[in-house]
Amino acid sequence: SYRLAYWYANRLLEDKLGTRKLTDVQKTLYLDQLKEELREGDILFQSALSTFDVGRGGLSPFGRVLMHEVRGYDYASLYLLAGGSENKEQAELSFKNAIELADAASESRYVQDAGLYARYFNALFFSVLTEKGMENRADDAKALLAPIINAPDKSLSIFSFLRRLSLPQYEEDSFRKQTLVLAKINPEFGNFLRSLGWKF
Repeated sequence: SYRLAYWYANRLLEDKLGTRKLTDVQKTLYLDQLKEELREGDILFQSALSTFDVGRGGLSPFGRVLMHEVRGYDYASLYLLAGGSENKEQAELSFKNAIELADAASESRYVQDAGLYARYFNALFFSVLTEKGMENRADDAKALLAPIINAPDKSLSIFSFLRRLSLPQYEEDSFRKQTLVLAKINPEFGNFLRSLGWKF
């Protein structure tokens, strides 16, 4: 359900950024579906958190980080699309949980990678809040990005993802556009992107 919510959220955000055009009917439908998938996801997630036994429907440490990360992204998107302080609170809480769980299990490359993605998406959310003048979270974004910049293992998939966003065919990609906003509010991150092949 969180994955479906992620899909609806991205289509709506692309429309908001101008990289996709949705009709009013589609926007209403997608927003309703985003909310519904989040409601269903929250029910399933609470059940899955009760055990680490994957065979019994539980979640591994990696699965827990990933679900908190996607849940955070979904609620952050819902807040940007429809407001609601409770949506913002849930977004920040989920990102925080993902990062803390990843930091506690840092011996796993997969968990570490998922934790860095959570930091990236959380920082993207803060960059939008800052850019739109809703709340200045530039310092928080900078703190979130520091472990990405300083990560010793640049073979993790998040770095492949960031390198891919630098390619010409991703020029209109919404993640690329928002990553450039991050670079604007955090010059150190901008220099890091350049080291990965970005040109701006």
